[in-house]
Amino acid sequence: MDRALDRFEAQTLALAGVVQAVHQALLVARRGEAEPEPRDASLASILRLSVDSPDAVYGGLGGVRSGLRLLVSQLRGEQRDADLLRVAGTVLQVERRYSRHDAMQGELRRRLLTLANLHGPDDASSPEAVTGLAAAYLATISTLTPRVKIPGNPLILKEPSNIAQIRACLLAALRSASLWRQLGGKGWHLILRRGRLVETAQRLLGRSLATVQ
Repeated sequence: MDRALDRFEAQTLALAGVVQAVHQALLVARRGEAEPEPRDASLASILRLSVDSPDAVYGGLGGVRSGLRLLVSQLRGEQRDADLLRVAGTVLQVERRYSRHDAMQGELRRRLLTLANLHGPDDASSPEAVTGLAAAYLATISTLTPRVKIPGNPLILKEPSNIAQIRACLLAALRSASLWRQLGGKGWHLILRRGRLVETAQRLLGRSLATVQ
């Protein structure tokens, strides 16, 4: 059996979850479609409300493999995506404010429990579930400041289905940001522990690839 994640590994995984979900939102805004597997794993994480371990949020390490790759490349400065870094940073800021709003947390959890009962993680990417997730984001997280702004193709951003996907992905990013904070993640880690983050993400990526048959 694969060993359990230590605390810093769990933090790194959650941070990769933020990056992965934001990247999928940006892909929808830029080209009108996300990458199916990373998107599905990110959206499913929202509806996994009771799990035994951080990696179980994503259905295992493989569920955040794309995010681990992105985290390594962005922290190393390889093919840096300024929008990805900016939006991910904003999501972390917004999550801190969300963590202080008990009423909003209660409302969002109520909505997610309803969606989980209707759809479940395996169906989180269905049009109906995405619509529900987007509505939950719009009613709660989108009211906080700073606003999370996603740049993209204006024509693509006119399509309601694309907007719904983007909002659902941002809700997934917030889910991972909350997990990161709960595990002890701090903003200064991104600067002073950058090297350790890269090393840890690479190690987790290797473990995720080792599980591929």
